[in-house]
Amino acid sequence: VTVFTHKNNSLCVVYCINVLEKILHRFPTIIVDLAEIEYSGDNRTLNILAHKNPRESKVLYIIVKNEDNENISVIHQVLRDTFQKIVHMAPRPQRPKCLVLIFGSNKGSEKSAENILKFAWENKFLDVTMLKIDELGNKKKIVYNPFKDLIDNAYLNDEDCLFPQKLNDMNNYPLKISMYDDPPFSSFYVNKKNEVIADGMFIGYIKTFSEAVNLKISYKFFYPMSASDKTNIYLNFESNDINMIQLPVLAGRHMVKDCGLRNGVPIMKMSKIRFNVDNIAFPFEWGSPYLEKFNIILRKVIESGIPKLWSNIDQNKYSLLSRQKYSTSGNTEDNTIEENYEKLLNDVYEENIQRPYA
Repeated sequence: VTVFTHKNNSLCVVYCINVLEKILHRFPTIIVDLAEIEYSGDNRTLNILAHKNPRESKVLYIIVKNEDNENISVIHQVLRDTFQKIVHMAPRPQRPKCLVLIFGSNKGSEKSAENILKFAWENKFLDVTMLKIDELGNKKKIVYNPFKDLIDNAYLNDEDCLFPQKLNDMNNYPLKISMYDDPPFSSFYVNKKNEVIADGMFIGYIKTFSEAVNLKISYKFFYPMSASDKTNIYLNFESNDINMIQLPVLAGRHMVKDCGLRNGVPIMKMSKIRFNVDNIAFPFEWGSPYLEKFNIILRKVIESGIPKLWSNIDQNKYSLLSRQKYSTSGNTEDNTIEENYEKLLNDVYEENIQRPYA
């Protein structure tokens, strides 16, 4: 989970701890303080362990917007811009998971939401889920499956998964893979029917994998195997002649470029980010007219939407983020602020949760 803060609300994590604590306990979390990295040339975030080994990190972006009849088109343009910015800023062609929470009851925007999800897939985002929350707290999940070209549009219940496993059935989706003569790992030969047959240890794995997830494999052949051939294999990613390699090299696993099968990685060049903090990752600012209600609804959405994340969690322990880290130890004033904020949340919840847009 990547949480963006800002120089005007750099302590927002303290006040949002009630929303974040259970997620942070379960997922590796990076707090990016834009106030500390706004000047050019700062690469301190490269020292974060998750950035050094990005293929082992899992990133979730939570994009929150408040929808009404007047700003639907603006919201969807913001989403398009956000996806494009992530693509342009990412140091590698990899994508995070994205959960888009839209508060509002305009039913006419659902078709536009479908277009946004398809736009995300065109930019190689595999796991994007939109949750539309109406005034009564009903949550409708909208997900696009690119392999079947289907939109799942249904109300969310406690048994649903926010990010369904789309790769379990790729519906005969085509992938182009490199093939070169490097026995016993991979090799190929021409049979009596003048057909090129692929063979080797890795080929057996690829065939099993393709059958398991129902994808279609085609081969681009390289011969003989040399250092220059290895270079050409990677250059073919740019031309889209291939979009997968079978060897677990460099990426530590099968590397895929153009089909959208990617592990999310954090954005590293943080000094270039110019996101509006009102659009990214719990963007709550004091003075917003809907802040308290927004906070509570969001907390309830998360608690009801992904309860499985919090099974067997000791809420008294924070393995990744603690209150002490973001408040001065022994500072009575800081403790009082946090206690008052928790009381405010509870009071507002009791009064307004049944009519959050009253």
